Amino acid sequence: MQWASHEVTAFFTVLALTGNPVFAVFSLPGSIFPDVCEFWGSPETSWERHRTYGHLTGVWLIATILLFLFSLQTPVYDYLSRFTIRNLLLRVHEYLFLDFRFLYTPGNVFPGIMVFLAWFSFGALMHCIEDALTGRVPVFNPGKRSLSFGHIITGSLVEHVLVFLYVAWCIIWIYFHQFR
Repeated sequence: MQWASHEVTAFFTVLALTGNPVFAVFSLPGSIFPDVCEFWGSPETSWERHRTYGHLTGVWLIATILLFLFSLQTPVYDYLSRFTIRNLLLRVHEYLFLDFRFLYTPGNVFPGIMVFLAWFSFGALMHCIEDALTGRVPVFNPGKRSLSFGHIITGSLVEHVLVFLYVAWCIIWIYFHQFR
């Protein structure tokens, strides 16, 4: 999939799951990270390394689970969870602005980083699952691309239509679960 497709689907997936635009933004860098870390450096060898170490789906799954197990128990996660679309649109005053004084207290910096990393790794996991639609990705062995859900050509009309339909579904889901 193209980077824009990765970013849009990760953003709207998190928004549909949580209704929280802060968490959705946290997932954006992770949604392109598997490609960024593999294309870093020499362009001549980049395609040889593509869908290897950065696309280890099993590692991203384990990292996501572990980071969420830790971060869900923190006051930072509870605090950020209140910033939902519903609260923002209904203009619930205490949820309109982030209080950075709370986030930057010494006891909340590390948990805040863990919350960010949890959603970052979720974005990377989404990237790997989406790439499995356009070919094969490795699960634990970077030399063996064994996970595949189909074969959609990257950048094709089919990819764009699927992303559009998925985003439309997410928006409908958000509407019925945030405003009803």
